Amino acid sequence: QRRNAPEPPASAFYLQLGAYARADKAEQARARLRNNASVRGMLEVVKGGSLHRLFSGPFASRGEADEALRALQAAGVEPMVVRR
Repeated sequence: QRRNAPEPPASAFYLQLGAYARADKAEQARARLRNNASVRGMLEVVKGGSLHRLFSGPFASRGEADEALRALQAAGVEPMVVRR
């Protein structure tokens, strides 16, 4: 019998809230945004090369990510939508 469970997505949408050369700066930004009511999803610092990127998410669709992006922009944050 075949199961109809959906496959997990290979990638999901996230908001990149910043990119920092120093890990402590990324952690400071995460701490500052942790209590911001406009932040949706979990906050995660990911090291890639020489940068520490701060992400929120994941979001199931581009539409959900765009909605979260607009809420953050209204709060004075300038994120960008990324897929990872």
